[in-house]
Amino acid sequence: MDRRRRVLLSVIVIVAVLAYLGFSIFSGDNLSYYVTVSEIVNGTIVKEPVNVRGVIVEGSTEWSPDERILRFKLTDGVETIDVIYHGNMPGNYQDNTSAVVTGVYQDGLLSASRIAFSCPSKYKAAGRVAGG
Repeated sequence: MDRRRRVLLSVIVIVAVLAYLGFSIFSGDNLSYYVTVSEIVNGTIVKEPVNVRGVIVEGSTEWSPDERILRFKLTDGVETIDVIYHGNMPGNYQDNTSAVVTGVYQDGLLSASRIAFSCPSKYKAAGRVAGG
């Protein structure tokens, strides 16, 4: 009976550890959820890290290489926010590119800690040829 209790206790501990790991892996902080620019402007998410998806506004980029500060505007076509990023200029940064920016939104400014870009599609819809 003593051996049986030890095995049962070991199984319970293993299940508890696996359950804890499963919940912590899939908790809200670890999911890749994002909000749109309109949702962040019109919402209540303030002073906490958030992933914001939008498009970098053409002509809005200001890069200061000496200070390593990147400023730009991000839009979803409805609302626009200002973004500031401290760090190296991302190698694939371009105006008019879809991006997910991670940072803290406060007082109309998103202080970014990370910028991720969508991969350009290799497959574009081909134009129709007349008579074809």
